[in-house]
Amino acid sequence: MLIERKFFFKRFWFSETPKPWSLFTIHIQSRNQLTITNGYCKKFYTKLILLDKDIDQIEKEYDSSTAYEIRRAKRDGITFELSQDVEFFVSFFNEFAKSKGYGQRLSVKKIKSMPSYQIVQTKLNDNILAMSLYVVDLDGKRVRLLYSASSFRSFEDISMKAFVGRANRLLHHEAIVYFQSIGIIEYDMGGYAKDSTDKSLQGINKFKDSFGGTLVEEYNYYPSYFSTIESVYLSVKKLFTKK
Repeated sequence: MLIERKFFFKRFWFSETPKPWSLFTIHIQSRNQLTITNGYCKKFYTKLILLDKDIDQIEKEYDSSTAYEIRRAKRDGITFELSQDVEFFVSFFNEFAKSKGYGQRLSVKKIKSMPSYQIVQTKLNDNILAMSLYVVDLDGKRVRLLYSASSFRSFEDISMKAFVGRANRLLHHEAIVYFQSIGIIEYDMGGYAKDSTDKSLQGINKFKDSFGGTLVEEYNYYPSYFSTIESVYLSVKKLFTKK
């Protein structure tokens, strides 16, 4: 379990149950559903890939297209590496989000306030093609994909789209290999839009499904007044994002 302090809140990641509980705690992806006083619960779906077996066995769960794309990416000369460059990641992600019309933006302060994280990337020569940031719980032996971005300049070119797509698949595969090597057991794909009718979210689901894994239901817990705070925050954020 990880503990993140934000303003006067404590946010707990991956707890078994929403304990400790108070008006100033938030539990993200708790494994068990309970009734809590002065709070509410939201279901959260995600795909988990278990890393407690040989990598060959993990790869057998990939669909044939994804396995081929990973091999092709390696032949193309795309490489994987860890990164500690938070400033570059924030810039890379924000440019990607802007190009896709997403409202979300990151800051260096936000990333550095996280209790434990790892940035990974794929590149060709000196060109970064895809990057991801994971929440890392070494004690709980779990990682969770939190932010991901691809080279925004390539989206106009169909062949480059395919190239970056292969780089993104290689990024996940090599991240799995790396995290397994440091003792991680659970690789969390970062959410799953169960039963969504949104075509974009369905496409993301399909991508995640291509790596196998198991769909699991977990639970986020919030103080009862948090929904009001969240609504005000999102309204203000939306207002400033438009400017």
